[in-house]
Amino acid sequence: MLIEKYLSEYRVDTSETGTLCPFTEDGVNRIGELSEYNAGKMLKMAYDLLDRAADIEGKVTINAEFVTDRRDMQGDTDGYGTIIESADSTDLVKKAKGHE
Repeated sequence: MLIEKYLSEYRVDTSETGTLCPFTEDGVNRIGELSEYNAGKMLKMAYDLLDRAADIEGKVTINAEFVTDRRDMQGDTDGYGTIIESADSTDLVKKAKGHE
């Protein structure tokens, strides 16, 4: 639903609004698995896959095989994993209550 919502919001051609096109359901499931169902990572990976598919001549379907092949070519799922994981974290609840 997350990817479908973002696709619907940013489509130029609105005739496919409400669909996963150019993704298939198994492609979206694979994106979820590879990104550990982290919403930000899923959207980043979906964006990167759309960008790669746009460079291929003809209409491309982004299925599980396409996702896996592109991930294998890229290596890390998003390239930012280690940077995010090593960053200092902030407890936003405590910060909001003034208990930093």
